[in-house]
Amino acid sequence: MNIIGVCRHGLGGDFYSTGMDRLAEKLNAVTPSGCHFTVSGGNDPRIDETSFDQGLLAAMSKGAVVIYIGHSLGADAALRFCQLAAANKFNLPLVCPVDPVSWDSNAAQFVAGRWEVGSNIARVIGFLSTAFPGEGRVYPAAGNTTTQISDTQLQLPHATLPGGLDIASSPIVHDAIIAGVTDVIGNIQIV
Repeated sequence: MNIIGVCRHGLGGDFYSTGMDRLAEKLNAVTPSGCHFTVSGGNDPRIDETSFDQGLLAAMSKGAVVIYIGHSLGADAALRFCQLAAANKFNLPLVCPVDPVSWDSNAAQFVAGRWEVGSNIARVIGFLSTAFPGEGRVYPAAGNTTTQISDTQLQLPHATLPGGLDIASSPIVHDAIIAGVTDVIGNIQIV
């Protein structure tokens, strides 16, 4: 099984979202061949989002399974990709949004900070901070009664402004995501 893992940076990713780099290293150390996590997004994941998403859809059309992890604007990209995947009739076993932003939304009816996933997503392991620019929350989209969603708010000290930067490096976040990824990969290999 070809599993494509994505760890998408947030804004200023090469400086502020480096927790995604470390998480990808950890995931690649514990996952089998046929599964690889790549860091993407640079300093602004919005710049190449369309072409990046098209590449993922092309891989999925050839049978690849995508596990999408993102921090801040990268979390927003992950949650928008969930809708794009649904529109193209693809499912994702796991999406991990880490501190999506509080001023945007992918909800059917726009509500700042509200992010929704459809039933094409099996599981969400989400985390949010208590500080701007994060604090976005994940909810099931209307009619979705099947997605398993955990959306945990963490009280983390912030080493630098703006807030929310330390959450991408949190051992709590990394451990939960690694456990979720290894569980999903184990289930995929069993099938």
